[in-house]
Amino acid sequence: MMKEDEEAEQEKDFPEKLEASPITSEVIEEMIQKVEQRLKQVPKNRTWNKAKRQLKKDLLTRKQKFE
Repeated sequence: MMKEDEEAEQEKDFPEKLEASPITSEVIEEMIQKVEQRLKQVPKNRTWNKAKRQLKKDLLTRKQKFE
């Protein structure tokens, strides 16, 4: 029961944290840069390539569209 209570508390805190620091296109661009740095270390990592592609083509373009 205690683990479920902790998870419920974290879920309540999430909207408050999101309001305190909203995600902007600049934040997404910074994340893309971090992923690119990781890819320089391990260039053939499919997970990082997929994350970069999703951030760049999907999330960033949508965010820029609505800003």
